[in-house]
Amino acid sequence: MNFIKRMLNIRGMKIRILGPVILFFVAGTFVMLLLHYYAMEKISRENSLNQANMALDSVYQAIIFPMTVGDDEGVERIVHGIREDISVFITDAKGVVSYGPESSSRGQNLWTEIPPQIAARARNSIASVATAPVIEIDKKGNAGTLYGLRILKNQSECFHCHGSSKTVLGAMIVKRDISSIVALENQSLINIIGIVAVLIIVAITVLVLILNR
Repeated sequence: MNFIKRMLNIRGMKIRILGPVILFFVAGTFVMLLLHYYAMEKISRENSLNQANMALDSVYQAIIFPMTVGDDEGVERIVHGIREDISVFITDAKGVVSYGPESSSRGQNLWTEIPPQIAARARNSIASVATAPVIEIDKKGNAGTLYGLRILKNQSECFHCHGSSKTVLGAMIVKRDISSIVALENQSLINIIGIVAVLIIVAITVLVLILNR
């Protein structure tokens, strides 16, 4: 009887010593992996935002001259010639498309085609004549789209076509598919969860083996 009590007491001591150590190890590993995931996600987001800014600036610099001289065909060639994963729309102040990646997009209201929160920010930027570009990322599952917006102010070079009564002529919206990046982020999170699950199983197995010896 005393022997059994002694063995149970030893086993209890092992649980009290080894249990917290293994749990601390698993929790620490889980936190480190999560921090790594969020750091990589932040870097990915910053890279996407920088690329969106570069795309906005590049397209704006390319279209500003043909727009100021009224060269519609020149603007269309530039908009249609953008790489496949990027779509460029030029709208009026109400969101009606003047130039788009396809001829069929002309005349459509873009605010009804993009996510509501992004359309709301676009309208607010036009109403407030914001100078800073608007950049938003929309994620759904493994699909992701990056939106960049820059308003087109009415400058003196544009008065010959649009007059001087308007402050803002419209907006330029760049839309880019980033589904491959979002899918990699999701897969990374799944891998982290899988690693933690394996660590928990291994830790429990080791603890049981030690206690049963």
